Order: sequence, then C-alpha cells, then structure tokens
Amino acid sequence: MTLRNMSYLVKGADGFRIAARAIRYAIERHKMQAALHASEHRFRAIIEHNADAVVLISAEGKILYISPANERMIGYSADERIGQDVFGLLHSDDRMRIEQLFKQVAQQPGATATTEFRRIHKNGSVRWNEGTVTNLLHEPNVQTIIVNYHDITDRKQAEEALRASEADLVEAQQVAHIGSWRFTPDTMQVRWSDELYRIFEVEKDAFGNSYDAFLKNVHPEDRPLVVATNQKAAAQGDSFEIEYRIVSKSGRLKHIREIGYTRKDAAGKVVGLFGTAQDITDRKQAEAQLRESEERLSKIFHASPIGINIFRMADQRIIEANDAYLALTGYGREESLGCTVQELNLVVHPEARQHWFNTLREHKHIHNQEAELRRKNGEIRQILVSIEFCEINGEPMGLAVVADITDRKRVEQELERFFQFMPDMACIASTDGYFKKINPEWEAVLGYTEAELLAIPFAELIHPDDRAATFEEVEHQTQGDATIHFIKMAHTAGWIGMPLLQWTEQCCLPSRETSPSGKPLKTRCGERMTNWRGASGSARRNWKKRNSPLTPLIAPKANFSPT
Repeated sequence: MTLRNMSYLVKGADGFRIAARAIRYAIERHKMQAALHASEHRFRAIIEHNADAVVLISAEGKILYISPANERMIGYSADERIGQDVFGLLHSDDRMRIEQLFKQVAQQPGATATTEFRRIHKNGSVRWNEGTVTNLLHEPNVQTIIVNYHDITDRKQAEEALRASEADLVEAQQVAHIGSWRFTPDTMQVRWSDELYRIFEVEKDAFGNSYDAFLKNVHPEDRPLVVATNQKAAAQGDSFEIEYRIVSKSGRLKHIREIGYTRKDAAGKVVGLFGTAQDITDRKQAEAQLRESEERLSKIFHASPIGINIFRMADQRIIEANDAYLALTGYGREESLGCTVQELNLVVHPEARQHWFNTLREHKHIHNQEAELRRKNGEIRQILVSIEFCEINGEPMGLAVVADITDRKRVEQELERFFQFMPDMACIASTDGYFKKINPEWEAVLGYTEAELLAIPFAELIHPDDRAATFEEVEHQTQGDATIHFIKMAHTAGWIGMPLLQWTEQCCLPSRETSPSGKPLKTRCGERMTNWRGASGSARRNWKKRNSPLTPLIAPKANFSPT
C-alpha cells in the first residue's frame, strides 16, 4: 500500500478506527483472493492430472470443457473436442442408449447415472469407458452437466477372456464328460458344475446340493468306499482318486472316476474338498469288450489247427506260438520262445526269407507265399506263409500264419501227372469260356497247338449245328445231371464227331475222338473205342466209371456261349 492510496485515512480517533477496519478488510479480501486462486490452481491440477476424464456439457449436449485425460483415452485434444457434440464419438450400437440416458438425467436436477459405453479412438480402435453423468444445470455457479469417466477396455477384455475360458471349460467338460465339484465338510454342502448334473442325470433345482443327495445316487455297494475316502481326506488332508458306480435316474449304471484335493486354512485345517468327476462308462465297457475279445482271440490263437507265431520286428525273435506251430516245427515252447527261425534252423532258403521281410517292412503284409520248412528232426515240409504287420503295446510285431501244405502239394503233383498222362481229352476252363489248362490229348486229337487252343473260345470249337443243343445240355449238366452228348468239334483237317461227357459245375470231360463215320482218326490209338454210337451200354458204363474220378478237377462254372 503506497502513500497515495492512504488518502482515505481520516485524522482523529474515529478516523483512525475507520482506517484500521478498512485495512483489515483489504487484507482479508486479499487473502481470500489468494486462497481462491490457490484452490482453483489445486482443482485444475487435480482435474488435469487425474486418470479419470472430466467433461462439462451444456444442456444441448455440446462440450464446454474437457480434461487432458480425454486425449490419453481417445487420442483427440481438448481443442479438437470443445464445442463438438458429446455423442459424436460413441459406438453406433451404444449411441441411442446413451442419448436417451442423457435426456433423462438432463430433465431431473441433481440426477445422476452410471453406465458403460464404447467410443471410437482417433486411431480407429474401439475403447470401453465407464462414466457417471450428473445434472448440475440448476447450480448457479456450475450450470453444466458433468461427466466423469475412465477407460475400462482392459477390464472388458479380461472379462471377455474369462467368459470365453469358462465357455471353453464348459465345452471341454461336455466333450470329456468331466464335471467339477466342491464339498464343505462343516456344512455338508456340495457344489457341482453343470456337466456333473448331466452326468448324474439330476435336475439342478431339485438336487438340493447336499452330500446326502449325492450319496443317494451312488451304487449301494460303493457308498462305504466313497464315504470312507472323503472322511479320510477331510481328516488327513490327502488328495485321492477313486472309481465308483452310480445309478442314474433312468436306471442306467455308470462308472465314475473321481479325483479330489483338499483346501486348508492358515492353521492347516481342512475347510473344503474340490476336484473332478468323469464319466468313464464307455471306457469301462470298452475295456470289458477288449478283455472278452482278447480271451476269444487267445482261444482262437491256441486252438487254431494252423500254425501261428508272433515275433518282434526289431530282432525277429518269437514271443508267442500256438500248439499247431510247435507241432509243425517239432520244437517245444521253451525251445521256441525267444529264438529266431534262423537259430532254430527252420529256414531252408534264407534268401527268400530276407525278401519277405523287406516286403513286410514296405507293404506291411505278405500273403500266401510258398516255402520249405526244416523241422527239428530234419524233415522238410512244404508250407504256405502269410505275415501281417501289427503293434502290441506300441511295439512293431509280425503275425505269421504257417500252413503245412505238404500233403496237398503231393496230391496236386499226382493229379497233375494223372491229368497229363490220361488217354482222354481233359481240360480246365474258366467262366469266360476260354481254356485255362489242357492235357496233351487236345493237341493230339484236334491238331491245334496248346497256345492256339488256349486262345480260342471253347464255343468256336463246336460245330454251329451242335452249339445250341450243347449249351442246353451244359445248362442241365451244371445242375448235377450227368449225360452223354454227341457233338462235332473243329479239327485242323475238318469237323470230327465226339461225345461230350460228364458236364457238371465242376468239370467237363470229352471222350476219345471218332470220325463222323465211326472210324478211328489215328491208328496209334487203336486201343480206344472207335465207334461210340455202336458201343454197348456196358462199354459206356465202364468208360464213365473210369473217368468219373476226374470230375473234381475243375472248380468254376464256365460260360461257353460265344460272345
């Protein structure tokens, strides 16, 4: 205060008192202004450095003031937003709802409301906000609507992740048939996940969440085990794993695998149990079926009349063999198991065996390979071998099926000799009407080479006049009728007459040839019957009797009709 400003002072006692009051008033006013300025400075500092944003809005929804926190949240500066519509950056899905809320608050002095909404960041991303709007339009010193809000994007993302995780958990429980549970021993109350209600086939609202309600669903024979296990866990604090059966509402018996853990307080007392329960009914049924299947396969394996052995692919050592295989090789079980076929000296041709194993590794199987096997006593047997690749407990194995075909091969050789040296024309034909095999008599009688006969349909060898009747006879004879039918067949020199005998579904046997006049075509076969038509019934019966053993030589029914 300068001397020029003291002109108002009045001399005298009263004047000095008046002056003193004026001075005190001036000083107090100065202090109040300083305090107000400091308060405004503190308020502005709090507003501008607060993590929450503050927006002052007019009754028309225009932004009058916006704190710096807004720029950190949505990227726009205060200069860019002041004077703008407060609803301009709202997400389209939220705008109508927020506008309606703003109108409701603006119509009620002192009204307030809190809500969540989304706004579009300057970079185009969507940000979640939570804000409180307050109507202070009626306050003379304020006359605005105030909005305080903060960013909750991270929280919303965490909530969404939690919901997704819970949904995944529910889905995983449904897929795996696993439910979760909690049990409080003090209250004897249980809490189940939705999947556990589905497993037990009980209604959630009707269940009651009591331990006794749970026990009622447990199979009576398994209840003591369940009760004892839970009591032990509650008393000792140990985790546990048990399996028990339940009887569902539909009466179905289910198998449950339960894993439980304990929860303790600071003093170490068990205050709760929690864990999972899984429906393993399908697994139990599969295990039972597997056991039954293994038992059946074991019986088949050991009772099979065909030799079977199982060997490791890694070292080719035999790990199992049935009685038929042991009988075939002549070795006992203790002698065979753990050995290779080389060590047992079973292999006659090692090079063939090595080829088999190379094929097995590449194609995983070998089918119907003929070989020779040397028995323990040195005898050589003819065998038919098939090997399949398999896995047992994850280890590559070979399953070998070995059939002794020595006797069959001997019979085949005898039949082949009989087929080749018999004095009559014998053939094997397939369903396509072509010969598959003929004996030398066909060449001798008809004059064609073997190659020519195998390339000609059988029907072309029959005289056209005889084909229809022949095919009709074939049809009768394939039904089991044994008849004699005289036909003409093509010779390189012309047509010759001959009887066609013994047509069956299994074979056909043509007789010795004659000329149409009944004279022998070849004098070297003078011992043959040369006049079939004039032969006596006794002679025909003898011929049929002599040839009947050949009937089973040929299997398929042939189609001899020309195409």
